[in-house]
Amino acid sequence: MKVIAILMAAFGMMVVLAGCEKPAEPQYNNTAQGPVSLPPDYYEEDLYPPPPPPPPTPTPQPSGSTVNTSGSTSGTWNYTVQRGDWLFKISRDQYGTDTRVKDIKALNPEIANWDQLKPGQVLRMPAK
Repeated sequence: MKVIAILMAAFGMMVVLAGCEKPAEPQYNNTAQGPVSLPPDYYEEDLYPPPPPPPPTPTPQPSGSTVNTSGSTSGTWNYTVQRGDWLFKISRDQYGTDTRVKDIKALNPEIANWDQLKPGQVLRMPAK
């Protein structure tokens, strides 16, 4: 009996709540004031200026070129990274040994990750 009474009470509450309506949202009439005029300089200001131009990129030298870099230690030269190059391979191909890796790293402190050399990247190389 208690179960039936509880079910009937719950059903009655649902009926009451279902009959309630949500109050209507107020309606606003914006056209009564007429068109909105903006100050003349509103359209002249550029809210989204174009981005600055990218910095010029150095032109890569041909692979294994022996061009002296101006303002750097004499005897250094540029090497353009080719596809498939990695640091030890470059050292072995250019100097015949892996021991020049430290020298190459010392001349190129701007390179943070030596595992991600990109084709066309220019490396400063120590004298042979």
